[in-house]
Amino acid sequence: GMSTLHGACPFAKPKAKAKDGGKKQKASIQLDFEWVDRKSESKVVISVRPHLTESWAALELADTASKEDIKRQYHLLSRQHHPDKNQDDLEAATERFQRIKDAYQVLKDLDGELAFPWDQNPDKQQVVAGPQSVLVFAKIGMEACEEHHLKGLQLRHMAKTSGEVRALQFEPEVSADGFTTESWVSGLCMDSPHFVNHLVKIHRKDVVREESDEEESDEEEFSSNFMESEDEGPL
Repeated sequence: GMSTLHGACPFAKPKAKAKDGGKKQKASIQLDFEWVDRKSESKVVISVRPHLTESWAALELADTASKEDIKRQYHLLSRQHHPDKNQDDLEAATERFQRIKDAYQVLKDLDGELAFPWDQNPDKQQVVAGPQSVLVFAKIGMEACEEHHLKGLQLRHMAKTSGEVRALQFEPEVSADGFTTESWVSGLCMDSPHFVNHLVKIHRKDVVREESDEEESDEEEFSSNFMESEDEGPL
């Protein structure tokens, strides 16, 4: 079994690691899946994206930056760090310049899709460990994860291995007619040994249909009967 293998050759693991400079390529996943209740039109929509944390850092931008912001910042930084302008430290400038170019290639088509407005929502913040985050996501996204079992498992595995998950939980909003409740959770899954940082967005819409009207009318009937019987009762 595995244990004898490790026992026999204790150096197998470190050696393999050192070969690529000790940096293991971390995995990234991209998922989009949803669940819709045909009858009531209730739905759950889940998206999982690599957050591209290092690219945002390379451009010194917040993930809430617009497409315009990204372009402007790229031009600014690439001029500033251009090797021609930094002859005194050419090697560092060349590396920095390349990082800026690479980051721009990765981010240039984004326009707020990876926004995670953490600092703007102090009242909605929750910091949990990886395994706990699975419960946070399941609470609002369960049906979609059950219907798309494999995608649900991928999300669960990625979240579970995260060292820390920052979750923003937005209070459910009820529509004017009272029939629709919408809730949102965004989670930034960080510090996994196996995965790059990922942004998980879950949107849930619960629609209550006709059945509830009947229940309400039953309730009204019940309460009026209850009131009458009270009046009629012997004093």
